[in-house]
Amino acid sequence: MMAYHVLMTKCKQSLKPGEELRFPLALEPEDARRLRKAAKSVALHNLLNEGVVSSAVCLLELCGLETEKLRVDVEAAKRIYSHAVQNSESGSRSAASVIQLFQSFPDTEEAEDASAAAEAAITSPHLLNALRMLEESTWALDPHPSAPAASIQALGYDLPWHLVALFCRVHSLPRSLTLLHELARNNDWVMFLYESDLQQCPADTVLDIVAGYFTELPLQSHLQILANSIASRDLGESGAREGKGPRGAAKTDSAMPANAIGFLERNRSGSAKVGRGLLQHALLHRKARLAVVASAFSDVSYLQC
Repeated sequence: MMAYHVLMTKCKQSLKPGEELRFPLALEPEDARRLRKAAKSVALHNLLNEGVVSSAVCLLELCGLETEKLRVDVEAAKRIYSHAVQNSESGSRSAASVIQLFQSFPDTEEAEDASAAAEAAITSPHLLNALRMLEESTWALDPHPSAPAASIQALGYDLPWHLVALFCRVHSLPRSLTLLHELARNNDWVMFLYESDLQQCPADTVLDIVAGYFTELPLQSHLQILANSIASRDLGESGAREGKGPRGAAKTDSAMPANAIGFLERNRSGSAKVGRGLLQHALLHRKARLAVVASAFSDVSYLQC
């Protein structure tokens, strides 16, 4: 609260006559950089104190700053620290090394564009070392990829590998495919499609994972058809942008957004065939995620979706 009060006072002093203080606070770039650095330091030095970590995150949100990277880093550091302690390393020495490692990450917030951020990330030995340690500590957690069918219900949003995927995304690192591999091994096609869409995984990569990890042959066949259709669409759009495909093909596709919310609004009167209509809507616009949503309705089967 004291830090927020200081920031409010500084912002008030910079106001012109007649102007009112607006929220969230609009900080100068240098002030925002210093605040992010201070909040990260406080959160890392208090890894196991959820109240302090929450306060640091809240302060950034009150100032209109992005907090996902800090939240992911704290969870990753906690997992690495816990794994080190379980392997009989000194708790204080482990905490100090983890804090030092995470504070050595490059500041990609000020990168000119996504490619510059990715270049800074992939050339950082500290980030790559943290990713390696995070993967090692995650492998030590359950459920393992070789888990029996009885434990499949444990998979989902609480899957330990979600944190690895998030860590790669927020730091502009190459995606970690371990999560997709594990979902495929357990034939969890709903979460597999969702994660591959969320990570913007190339269709060729999806095809390789489907062919190599799914064990149910009918499901594997349907997913291969879906991945092939996505690959063909991407190739067609790429050719159209380069002038190799039909003129206006890409424009036609972008002019017809797959508005699932609008579709459901129009059909909320109790129609018994909402799922079938949404599935047709998904096929028309070639949106795998809408097909996943359609599977929640009783008038279509999982196999149709």
